Amino acid sequence: MNPPEKPSPRWATLLSVLGHPIWMPLYLSGLAWTSGIPDLVMYPTVFRLWFTVALSFVTIMIPLAALAWMKSAGLVSSWQVPMASQRRGPYAVQILCLGMMLWLIKNLNLSLWLTAPLFLALFLVGWALLCLTVTKVSAHGLGMGALTGMAVALFLDGADWSLQHPALAAAVLPSLFLLSCLVSAARLALGAHSPLELLHGWLAGLIAFGVGLPWMT
Repeated sequence: MNPPEKPSPRWATLLSVLGHPIWMPLYLSGLAWTSGIPDLVMYPTVFRLWFTVALSFVTIMIPLAALAWMKSAGLVSSWQVPMASQRRGPYAVQILCLGMMLWLIKNLNLSLWLTAPLFLALFLVGWALLCLTVTKVSAHGLGMGALTGMAVALFLDGADWSLQHPALAAAVLPSLFLLSCLVSAARLALGAHSPLELLHGWLAGLIAFGVGLPWMT
């Protein structure tokens, strides 16, 4: 008789949910809007609201609905999609949704700080999809690396989060590095990934956004 499985640590489950890559488009957008970059400050509040709602619907709600259908149809075993073989469908849906968002805004002549992250996110999801034949790269790692890389790129371009709160000026980058470590520890505690898969994902996201964004913008 097999021993009963130990329950997952609550802290690890909570961090995994909060750091889930499905939320990353919203996190990336929020980081940009609060950065004080002149290209973004000029946009009125109503446009920021419109963009956030559209982004949330296309890149979060539609993929979540698709994932719910895949789960009910038995195509994925859980919301975390633990098996590499089950990730092709969710990744393909996310690529389509990111492409849809780019198509929706293609004629708006928006700042590259709004469009370039979508291109890079599409690239990273495509990278994860291609890597499935070799390794199950951590999608959480990709997301946290991308978020950290975007903060680095914004900082290099003169971002000033102190406009939101004085303490944020020096806290954004260290906080994101710390959060990346905590999310990685959570994924390890849940047995979802190996350290190499987490490092692969985080470095890929960091390089794509930390190098790609300064080059594109």
